[in-house]
Amino acid sequence: MQRTERQLIDAALAVNEARTLRESLDALAASAQALVAADDVWILVWDDDLRCATTETSSAVVPKTGDRVPSNELGASLLLRGEAFVVREAHVDGLPKQLRDNAVSAGTLLCVPLIQEGLPTVSFSAAWAAPVSADAAEIATSKLRLLGRLASVAFRAEAQRVRAREDVRLRAVLEAVPDALIVRTDTGSTVNSAARALLGTGDAVAFRELDGTEIALDQTPLATAKRTGTTQTYTLRVTRSDGVERIHEGQIAPVVDEAGAVFATVTSFRDVTEAHEEQFVTQQFLDRLFESLPTAIIVCDPETYEIRRVNSTFVELLGYDVDEAVGAKPPYPWWTGDHEIPDQNGTTMKYDRLLRRKSGELVPAEFTKTLICDADNHPYAAVMLITDQSERRNFEQRLIQSGKLASIGELAAGVAHEINNPLFAILGLVEFLLMEADPGTKARDRLEVIQGTALEIKEIVRALLDFARECSDELSLISLNDVAAQTVELMRRTSAAKQVEIVECTGAADVPVEASANQLKQIFVNLISNAKQALKDSGGTITVEVGRDGDIAWAEVRDDGPGVSEQVRARVFEPFFTTRRDSGGTGLGLSVSLGIAESHGGSLVVDETPGGGATFRLQLPVATEAGA
Repeated sequence: MQRTERQLIDAALAVNEARTLRESLDALAASAQALVAADDVWILVWDDDLRCATTETSSAVVPKTGDRVPSNELGASLLLRGEAFVVREAHVDGLPKQLRDNAVSAGTLLCVPLIQEGLPTVSFSAAWAAPVSADAAEIATSKLRLLGRLASVAFRAEAQRVRAREDVRLRAVLEAVPDALIVRTDTGSTVNSAARALLGTGDAVAFRELDGTEIALDQTPLATAKRTGTTQTYTLRVTRSDGVERIHEGQIAPVVDEAGAVFATVTSFRDVTEAHEEQFVTQQFLDRLFESLPTAIIVCDPETYEIRRVNSTFVELLGYDVDEAVGAKPPYPWWTGDHEIPDQNGTTMKYDRLLRRKSGELVPAEFTKTLICDADNHPYAAVMLITDQSERRNFEQRLIQSGKLASIGELAAGVAHEINNPLFAILGLVEFLLMEADPGTKARDRLEVIQGTALEIKEIVRALLDFARECSDELSLISLNDVAAQTVELMRRTSAAKQVEIVECTGAADVPVEASANQLKQIFVNLISNAKQALKDSGGTITVEVGRDGDIAWAEVRDDGPGVSEQVRARVFEPFFTTRRDSGGTGLGLSVSLGIAESHGGSLVVDETPGGGATFRLQLPVATEAGA
């Protein structure tokens, strides 16, 4: 008995010291042969269906280690029940050939199957050259079953070695991946070095959205992946256990078993903090650029033209708030006339449209429409640039007015020359008739009236000729006093409103400016004409005054009429705005005058005159050649 126990202990030590399954089974086979005093011992590992086995170790000639040994229904049935059986010469017909041959050559063959849960079925086969009694076979069976327990230890040790090798391989694979990886199971997690570097001293402890919103633990991507069994993609702010906050971008993929239950998750992620910050700065730059552009911009859907975004210049141009514009679809509230967007054959096109501000004013605008495509060259957005054409239209109107003025000058010169010829004849004949008329007679009085009227016509013609000679728009050094005086003289001579008096206060000190005399006269003509219109019903006085304040030359045209209301004053310089539409007003005079003043580096403003009336003040820089 002691010898048996010692042999079993030696067998256990041999199994424990073995480095491979083969070494363990070889040690068990040798221990079994010594323990049961058998001539041959071999160990078979059976397939799952118990129809065939592989010889793992053998001291016999047949079968050899590695041979495949088939079974039959009898053998499979006995193996399935885990019952040992003894084969003698009289009972070999139903056995496989190799077992039958061994049973014939040996006196007795003992088969002891060992069934362990979770392990393959193993059988110990011991052969004796001489017949073995039933008691001896039973004792041998008990000893082999004890060794079978050590076989299960050997197989479990081998399974642990396999798992250890697999863990090593898995670790090598995980470490070879450049992205951070975490494999989580119910028993623990495996983290590669890239993940450890990103997570710092431990796993993440808090998650937030990019905008800073906290995320509950049961709503994290990991919890969602486990709950739903679907892959989760995320970009989140992650606060590590050491307090450092970073931005991680990654995926969490669940691993499911045959029943569809999640038993593991694989997380791959990377740190995108710098890229996100760079993208954020770029987005901030683009947003600020979008808002600061002086051109109004609309970004809309390429098919429905529903507006997605507008910039601040659009709001300033049309007066509609962002909330009123975003989401709007054609026809837009600022459209006038045709409510159609032209078809776009290419990627960019231009067209003109008259828009209406929220306040009701009309704005001429040029549209530049561009399609933005995605990576697949599909239209992603339509961008419309809106350029305010008011200034260009004003400039064009000024050019037209300038051309008209030049034409009027030429016409005035021609008319003056045509009038001068018969006028000289009239004056000459009146002179002769006066020489013949007696003083104090009615005939002489009438001739003197004719002569005065003709002389007045002569002065009007002279003023027209002076005006016609100033037909150039080139800048030159001129006197603001002289321009005002000449225009006042012309307006006096051509004024039919005798109840309106024009008073000139140009002063003795010359006020030099570098300007176009023709264009400055146009300003004075417009201002005096407007003042006369204001006084045509009630009569009154128009005062034209010129002065200088340091480096600023100024001229004022004042009247004592009804004045300009606050509503009209806010729009008085707008193109086409007029309160005299029924009497032929075009609304361009003051707009053109303002443009001329600004083109000379000056300004033109309107204000109320104390005591009633209106005052228009023109300011220009004093000519530098004149000194301070």
